[in-house]
Amino acid sequence: VRTERLTLAVLVSGVAALALSDFVSPIYWFMVAIVATLRWWRGSNFALTEMQASMIGWVGFVWVGLELLSGRAWAIAFSDFMLILSLAVTVEAATPRNHLHRLLTATFLILAAAVLTDSFLFVVPLTAWLWFMWRSAACLYAQGLHEQVAVQLFAAI
Repeated sequence: VRTERLTLAVLVSGVAALALSDFVSPIYWFMVAIVATLRWWRGSNFALTEMQASMIGWVGFVWVGLELLSGRAWAIAFSDFMLILSLAVTVEAATPRNHLHRLLTATFLILAAAVLTDSFLFVVPLTAWLWFMWRSAACLYAQGLHEQVAVQLFAAI
């Protein structure tokens, strides 16, 4: 439960950083905020299987493709896709690999926010991201989950 909440906090920090951008539509980050709040409150009871969560990601990929065809800028379409992807990893079942998905998605959200955000308030979610990333990595390491993640990564290759 602790690991799930910490990785969720890392992801929410990334979403908050990208929400500071003027280019990102509020509907994308607001949906993630609502789902993350429900996930925090309900815990693992509010979860989808990995296949169902990946379907959310594929629907987001198609949606962003349609946005690009309608003339949306690449950087903004990428940030929209990352927010849709963060919605998918928020509702994934709590496994070591899915915790890694949250951490990686949050990292890409922070990087996109660094490009698209020009507010000095960016330092607040960036600091929260660093803190929660450190805490969640320590928690994953203490539970030995880093070994399971490494085995899954090498098995996938």
